[in-house]
Amino acid sequence: MLENYAYKPLNKASKDIRVLCFEPQETSTTRLKGRIEHISLLKEPVKKYLAISYTWGDATICRTISVDGIDVSVPINSETALRNLHNTAAIRNINQGPDSERQGLASDAVMENGVCRVWLDAVCINQGDLEERAQQVSLMRDIYAKASVVLVWLGEDSAGIAYPAFKSVSELVRVGLNNLLRSRSDDGHGRGEFVTRPEALPETVDRGHIQSLFSLPWFERVWTIQEAILNPKTMVVFGRYFIDYGSIQLASICLAQRHYNDSDRGGSIPGVDLAVFRSKFKSANEDNPNYLVELLERMPFFSATEPRDHVYGALGLISDDTIHSIIDPSYTRPLAEVYARATVAGIVSSGLLRALTKAANVHKRDPDNENDKDMPSWAIKCHWKWSEELPVRIYSYRDVQDCNTDFSYLPGLVEKSGWRVLPMRGVFYGGIISASPVITKEDFGTHRRMVEMIQSLYLETSAALPELENLEIIMRILWALCEARYIKLLLGISDEEQFIEWFQDQFGSFALLLKTIWVTDYADFNMEAPHDMLGALESMLHMGAKGRRFFITHNGILGRGPPTTQAGDLVCELKGGEVPFILREEGEFYRLVGDCFADRLQDPIRFL
Repeated sequence: MLENYAYKPLNKASKDIRVLCFEPQETSTTRLKGRIEHISLLKEPVKKYLAISYTWGDATICRTISVDGIDVSVPINSETALRNLHNTAAIRNINQGPDSERQGLASDAVMENGVCRVWLDAVCINQGDLEERAQQVSLMRDIYAKASVVLVWLGEDSAGIAYPAFKSVSELVRVGLNNLLRSRSDDGHGRGEFVTRPEALPETVDRGHIQSLFSLPWFERVWTIQEAILNPKTMVVFGRYFIDYGSIQLASICLAQRHYNDSDRGGSIPGVDLAVFRSKFKSANEDNPNYLVELLERMPFFSATEPRDHVYGALGLISDDTIHSIIDPSYTRPLAEVYARATVAGIVSSGLLRALTKAANVHKRDPDNENDKDMPSWAIKCHWKWSEELPVRIYSYRDVQDCNTDFSYLPGLVEKSGWRVLPMRGVFYGGIISASPVITKEDFGTHRRMVEMIQSLYLETSAALPELENLEIIMRILWALCEARYIKLLLGISDEEQFIEWFQDQFGSFALLLKTIWVTDYADFNMEAPHDMLGALESMLHMGAKGRRFFITHNGILGRGPPTTQAGDLVCELKGGEVPFILREEGEFYRLVGDCFADRLQDPIRFL
């Protein structure tokens, strides 16, 4: 972001990057002076350099540095990071204590002939050249992985919390490791877990300082995902103190899995869950065919000034050339096309349509945002907000079959439509004639409300399908509403008939009880009698029905769909899909409403 500086073009063929070369400063307040050098990421050994991970902050507030003899303005956070991390001898290792002798952080690792090379995006990328910016984004994986050291700069620590916060992190790691060793010993087989059951925070851990640390903006920034985990030599610097990133990672896992982050243990700590997400983003997960889709699924939880970066920020964690070629970073493309490309890449790389189940489970943060208009219904909108009311275990509505499909043809066809139309093959099973109001947690907040809700659905179904027996209606409603297949998974029942028998045993008597309630004086019914069964049903409804609509098709299919489901929508199966979907006819095309559960898919009414 050097407005007065004339950047020289980079050599794309040799994967060149720029680094800022510093020589020792005269004093800590001297204006920073450096020169730009081009180095190749392909030429081995790669020249030593230090990569900085930080947050830009307010880019309109700037300071001046000298680059190749020219005074240029850079965002204040960039100058602060450069100044503090260049003067690494002033930073202490947290394990030395606040009054210990100072120890250099990374000078030896990156210094060559008295010169320290630093890569920092605000300076080393010509931010005004969108083509170069996109090309350098495609190199982010290599930039951070090949750096001699990665330094995470959290800020200047004006509040003086760095030392106690880092000490608390170290204590959490110590407790976790002790637990690991103890559980391995108790297990008797050398196994064990880093953490076990919920318990109180150790007295040596200061929750306030931990909360202040994980609430810093760096933990929410989308680019920091790859910047922090691609290089094993990653250190976190806060003011005058540093700690290795691995300790931050282990501490966040300890906080989450021991439930220190729960509301009943002092309140949620922002940033902890995001730090835990990072532990799941390791490149080793690339053998998971849905890896890209899982990355995109979590991107809405992170912040980015440029919404395209919710996609491009994930590319550094992926080495699949096919995915890179489909997404092909560009900051001149419409945002809708960027999301469409990412969704198609997820479908092609996995051979499944799980990306479509994610596309509908979000809603707009700002309905008036111009970027949100005219988005394809089937594309994952990574800057939208995930709906908290929709269940996550979409794949467990039915037994997951081998649905893998060769979608290699897809990018070419979607590109011909301007990345607007997703060509799919499938079959329609029924048209929806009735959809209930959205089921909320208040509908089963009490047992009485829950029974009343089921009765309402019963009356609606019996009116639409008068040929069905009353008991069958109740059982099918319960089956459609509950996360039954997930319960089957938890129970470890593999045989379908055995599971259906279990379900009928569990809820058959309850269905009879409900029928009895509705034909007698409801007010005289003692709701405590079936308390255990009502409690179990409440849990299953919470997992399956909350945030969804119960629907009925013209040919007797019962199910639950997204909150936007309405009469006239169509229930279908798409090739490559693990679950049914609901589509809405719009002219010669269809709009994706979302994934659904449908209890009886037998005879298709027509093909898609």
